[in-house]
Formats: sequence, structure tokens, C-alpha cells
Amino acid sequence: MCAGVYHPQRLRVRSRCRLVTGTVTQVRFEDFDGDVHIDLRPDDPRVVNKGNDQIGGNLVVEIIPQDRALVGVPQPGARVTVVGPWVEDSKHGWLEIHPTWLVSPAAILPATAYALSRARLLLHASAYHAD
Repeated sequence: MCAGVYHPQRLRVRSRCRLVTGTVTQVRFEDFDGDVHIDLRPDDPRVVNKGNDQIGGNLVVEIIPQDRALVGVPQPGARVTVVGPWVEDSKHGWLEIHPTWLVSPAAILPATAYALSRARLLLHASAYHAD
């Protein structure tokens, strides 16, 4: 379900697969874990909670580096549909689509070697601490 997510224990699954449509308000390429963070203003307000108020009421959509060769990155302002597990991030208290399996329309922007190496390091550290 959450393969490639370095702290899957903090994600409480609300739905194993959810389709959400909305407008992209921001796209950030995160150095820490290599994820692409998309802030999505959803058409359906029921896919966010009070925790999402911390980010302007947007739904967090995360593309992990390992999926970037297949999952496109949208442009800010684009109307898109996203698909993936709908989860609650217990660290932040907000709802997310994470990891995201599809963003449409979007352009494929493969992850850099640096982003992939960051993800590998975090996944390795997470597996080591899980024991």
C-alpha cells in the first residue's frame, strides 16, 4: 500500500484508493525526501479536515521519487485528477493522497539522482529503526 513511503506507520489509511479532482495551488520539490508536494484545492471539501487548515485548506498530494518516471507533475493553476491512497498523516493531522499513483494532466519529470538517493537513505534508515 505505502511502498516507498519512509514512515508508513504515521499514515492512517482512510481509503486504499481515492480519486480527487481540484486545482493545483502550489508544487514544491522537497530536498529532504525527494518527494514532490502538491497543494490541491479539492472540488469536494469532504476530502480535507481541520488539519488541512494549516495549509490553506488544501489537500496534500505527494509523489515519491521512485514513481516520478510514471507519475506526472502538474503545473500550478492546473485542474487535475489525482489517484492514490487517501491517508491521514498523524504527524501533521491533515489528509493526503500519499503516495500518488496518477496525476492527470501532468508532465513526466523523472527524479534526479539526488532525490532518489535521499529516498533510499530515508527508506533504509526507516527499515533499520523498525526492527
